[in-house]
Amino acid sequence: MKKHFNQNIDYILLLSFFIGSFAYFFLGYVTVRENRLSSGENLSILKVSPWNIIVFFELLLILFLSFFKNNKIASYITIFTGNIIFISVLSGVAHFSRNFITKDSLMRISLSGGAWMMLLAAYIVIFSVKKENFLKRWEKIIFPNLFLIVTSILLLNGFFDNLSIIQEFHIRKDKFLYEFFNHLSIAFYTVLMGTILGVSLGVLAYKKKKFKPAVLSFVGFFQTIPGLALFGLFIAPLAFLSYKYPFLRNIGIKGIGRTPALIGLTLYALLPMVRNTYEGLKNIDRSILKVGSGMGMNNIQIFFKIEIPLSVPVILSGLRISTIQAIGNTTLAALIGAGGLGTFVFQGIGQGAPDLIILGAIPIIALSLGADIILRMVKKIFTPQALKRSEGE
Repeated sequence: MKKHFNQNIDYILLLSFFIGSFAYFFLGYVTVRENRLSSGENLSILKVSPWNIIVFFELLLILFLSFFKNNKIASYITIFTGNIIFISVLSGVAHFSRNFITKDSLMRISLSGGAWMMLLAAYIVIFSVKKENFLKRWEKIIFPNLFLIVTSILLLNGFFDNLSIIQEFHIRKDKFLYEFFNHLSIAFYTVLMGTILGVSLGVLAYKKKKFKPAVLSFVGFFQTIPGLALFGLFIAPLAFLSYKYPFLRNIGIKGIGRTPALIGLTLYALLPMVRNTYEGLKNIDRSILKVGSGMGMNNIQIFFKIEIPLSVPVILSGLRISTIQAIGNTTLAALIGAGGLGTFVFQGIGQGAPDLIILGAIPIIALSLGADIILRMVKKIFTPQALKRSEGE
């Protein structure tokens, strides 16, 4: 009886309840500053949000729902509860800022630790539900992302304009858009070069066993070097080459800027691609290759018609890891003059402006999550039906 009771408890929801409750009762909800650089004062949710009672009852509902694990109705309610908490927290801060700040005021309103922890709790609640067990395909897309849809609508309608992070965005709008696409560009070319080189080296390690130790050691070595140090290794030789051969400088190859960033980031991106390409090819059932040979296929036909299609899901998993890693590591490129969203992160650190840090960090997180979702979908599309059935998808 006790064992059956424990199986019905959703411990992830319980964790969310405790995180949210701690944030609700003990942490500041908003930070009010006289200007963007002053220290500010933290205010609790009880003093700020007109919807604090809604959040409180939603937390109690999460506690109640945590005792109904894998229940279809409870799972639906759980998803909507997480969405309501997320929207209520953001809307509460925005409502306070709209009423508190006058048109020409220099005061700044920011989300404090309690609000961020509450948003984390809501996010965990939404994505803790095993949606594949009961949601239809369109529901899997819409229901867990209702908070994004509502928040985007409110954002586009100017509801959050008095928040400090949005004010930072409006001040630097052109710069932000430039660095956003610059960040995307650096990450894209990093993944492109990493994929071409990584797949090639993975195939080499698979086909020529004597090269396997050298290839895996080579790509693994660069993972042991800190990112900034790796970028620094290329500054001197690239600066020398651009000085010695001016045409290199004319095409953009210099000691600082995009070139050392792209080289360093590409070397970081190699390991997931090489490892997954090698493992994907190595783990193919040998009997399948014998069948292909028995049908009269030569080695090239077997490679392109059997080995590559069967290893694609594993290779795409490596691509997903490599892409997420590249988006995150590109943040450091700002330190060597390559730009990107890291520009705002490090400017914020230097100026002691947390909202400027968040302005750079949130898009990086969003890009990483978006890349993860898209590449998971791509992997599912390119996974052969036979493999899907064997994996129970």
